[in-house]
Amino acid sequence: MVMHSNALNNYLFVLGFFTLCTLCNHSSASSARFSEAHESSAGKFSINNSGFAEFAYNNHQLNDKRGELNVYLDGAQVDASICAEVFFDSTLDETSKDWCELFLAIELNHNLTVTAGRQTLEWGKSEFFYVNDFVAKDWYSFFAGRSEADIPATIDAVVLAWNSWHSLGTATGKHPVSIELAWIPASDANLSQENEYMLQIKGQQKNWDWAAFAYKGGQKTSLFRAFETVEQILPIQAYGLSLGWNFQSTHVFFEFNQQILPAETNQSASLGLRQSVAAGKAMFTTQIYMSNEADNNRSWLGLVYRELALPSAFTFSAVLFKSLNTDDLFVKLEGRFDFNAHWRIEAGSHIFNQFVAAQAVGIDENPLYWLRLGYHF
Repeated sequence: MVMHSNALNNYLFVLGFFTLCTLCNHSSASSARFSEAHESSAGKFSINNSGFAEFAYNNHQLNDKRGELNVYLDGAQVDASICAEVFFDSTLDETSKDWCELFLAIELNHNLTVTAGRQTLEWGKSEFFYVNDFVAKDWYSFFAGRSEADIPATIDAVVLAWNSWHSLGTATGKHPVSIELAWIPASDANLSQENEYMLQIKGQQKNWDWAAFAYKGGQKTSLFRAFETVEQILPIQAYGLSLGWNFQSTHVFFEFNQQILPAETNQSASLGLRQSVAAGKAMFTTQIYMSNEADNNRSWLGLVYRELALPSAFTFSAVLFKSLNTDDLFVKLEGRFDFNAHWRIEAGSHIFNQFVAAQAVGIDENPLYWLRLGYHF
């Protein structure tokens, strides 16, 4: 029965895969005509789509197929995003469906916008070591060899955003400022048993940018600890600052966060420093993450190298995480080859030494390797 179910699911996925490719090629060619046909005195209304269909394999009991379709409606004062994902796990013989995005954004005036629904929130400047980003991350997908784009998890939220510049991007002053207030309701989908509130105020001044953060709530997946899932839920208040400096091809960011936990636990602070240097089409990033929590595994060095355009449409990236006070080490190598504008193949591997983060989400294979073949549009 399992073999029969697997064969049927494989057939249906392949059939849907090529049907999706055909439809998206046709819709991409006609989307421009649709936008022009719906232009009026109120402005343009356009429909854009993107997505992918992907076959993936790795040596961690993972042999999956995924399809994702995103439709974005862009109006004069109302935007909407509808993103559906279908995931089939051949190993477990399970098929799951989910909305990876489903939100409505309404521009109340030139400076004020409210966005409600399932959406992606990414705050702060950190990469992998999230100092001031309070939304849970999908670490299993990252350590299982899926795309780094899968790390930010979508959540159900209402976000009120005010900008000192017009929605079309024309600055009304020399130093633009924006304020975002987010409400994340308690739900199983948000991995939270109580409401969460997030505030972000950020601005720019010449080569500098700054931001201030505040958070109140309690979440099952703690972002205040690098690469760790915490099962207990504690009420948390947190405050943070971010300061960035841009000079030619060099970008330096400093982040600080102070967490206020219940009386029976200690307060803790996190500090992050990130420097990115661009050289041609390559980018090299150095990060340091430190925390004063009682656990001695709270300081990390992160190195990321990305070659954005090697010859023959081949790109390469390398990621290294090294604990500064234990023997924990993680190294990830990945390459991608683009056959054309749509088809691509990706392969990679990672190795680790006493890396509790990967083991915490159930990844025990060492080394782990993966292969992904996908059609993107």
